[in-house]
Amino acid sequence: MNGFPTPLTRYWIKQWPNGKVTPQFKPDTAEEVPWGDKNSGMTGLRFVPFSPKFAEKIREKGVLAIPSSLPSVDIPLDPSETVRVRRLQALTQGSCYLCHNCKSMFDWQEPTPPYPACPKCGTVNHWYCDVHGQIDDPIFFDREEENGRTVTEARCPICSDPHGLVRSTDLEIVDRPPEFRVKYNVQVPGAEIEFDETNIKVLRSCLTNTTPTS
Repeated sequence: MNGFPTPLTRYWIKQWPNGKVTPQFKPDTAEEVPWGDKNSGMTGLRFVPFSPKFAEKIREKGVLAIPSSLPSVDIPLDPSETVRVRRLQALTQGSCYLCHNCKSMFDWQEPTPPYPACPKCGTVNHWYCDVHGQIDDPIFFDREEENGRTVTEARCPICSDPHGLVRSTDLEIVDRPPEFRVKYNVQVPGAEIEFDETNIKVLRSCLTNTTPTS
């Protein structure tokens, strides 16, 4: 176990048959609500990313919540089903985006375009032509090199001759410093759902020779 707090990028929300919900953090005070011993009676369980404003509010309470553009994880339930949730620490490595404007680091799982946008300050990268300046609607052209590798070029739609564009580096992909992130394991009848910052996996006991261990 490392000596640093584990950052959270999602929080759970219990959904009940009467339409009410129980969030892990109260919206008005950011106070954390214990999971408790009530593991059934729900119609759904959601794990949603923090918005920048809500994450900042929760950090003031001493919980390391960070905003992200990660997708929500929605698990529909029958009120008769019992659900069990485990929160584990997992070592996360790989790459992420660094915003050179506000110095924050963030994940972006959505396809591009839409282009990545810093969840803290809204910074995005832009394409520039040395003749016409910023270009908001570049033309993308796939070119095959001699070694067989395909390279995608961005070209100016205004220039009469093919003219390449230069992209700003306000957002840059960098190696993520090794750190511990939260990994969730959700058990429902007939299946387990595991997810972290990069993967969502569904394990179904009916499709395996042995029942996944808890």
